[in-house]
Amino acid sequence: MILSIISVNFIKNQDPKNLLSFANIKLISIVIYNLQILIYSIFIFVCLKKHGKNIRENFAYENYQINLTWLKIFFIAFLIFSILDLSVYYINPYLNLTPFYFILSNLFFIFFGYFGVRQNQIYNISYYRINKYTDQIISKNESGLEKENVYDKGKHLSEVKSIEIFNLVLELLENKKIYRKQDLSIFDIAEELEINKTYISNAINKISGTNFNTFINKFRIEESKKILLNPEYNNITIEAIANDVGFHSKSSFNIWFKKLTGQTPSEFKKQIQENS
Repeated sequence: MILSIISVNFIKNQDPKNLLSFANIKLISIVIYNLQILIYSIFIFVCLKKHGKNIRENFAYENYQINLTWLKIFFIAFLIFSILDLSVYYINPYLNLTPFYFILSNLFFIFFGYFGVRQNQIYNISYYRINKYTDQIISKNESGLEKENVYDKGKHLSEVKSIEIFNLVLELLENKKIYRKQDLSIFDIAEELEINKTYISNAINKISGTNFNTFINKFRIEESKKILLNPEYNNITIEAIANDVGFHSKSSFNIWFKKLTGQTPSEFKKQIQENS
């Protein structure tokens, strides 16, 4: 109460021409507040876009935790909330909806706090033990090769080294079928081969022309096609095949199968049965 009285007297006694008057301070605060909304919105958008690229380059699976779907929803809600906040606070067209506005405000921050606390670490720090292989270009069995020929003048892997590393990755996938691991990441490949993950990523991008996510899922789809073509597995469900080749869910399997073959697994299987 005392603070309110002091504030009212302070406002009444202000000279509008004074740079530090209440009206001027309020105007400056509004400008700063709106700039913060704009800057944070741009920053969140850029970070989410960069994160999406990192996911495709480093992980062979996707779910709401690593995709940060909840944060994307929060970002959209943040923009809507900011517009609502500005309209309620400055334009004030929703006088009868003020209680609803405050309830929405509380739900907004509860949502952010809940999912923020539940968010698992995506780039697990234990994976970065692979950094000890930063200066090693190929596996420990061939670590005696000259390092100065690894990079070309553009600071990228040379064609020879890209092919060499790519072949090592192919050999690992074909022999160990590591792509069947549902939570496979490029860090797992790096640890198996004892090659820095950046070199592996560059080699895959350069030779296959795709990112790590697409590259691994192509192996999974090819494996699933072999299963669908084999009459011995006619009684196995689509979901079981999806899990067996490394997909987290049937829906994800269907999306990738359709994307890479132009058909759903069911359509592919039906076509095989009709032609046999």
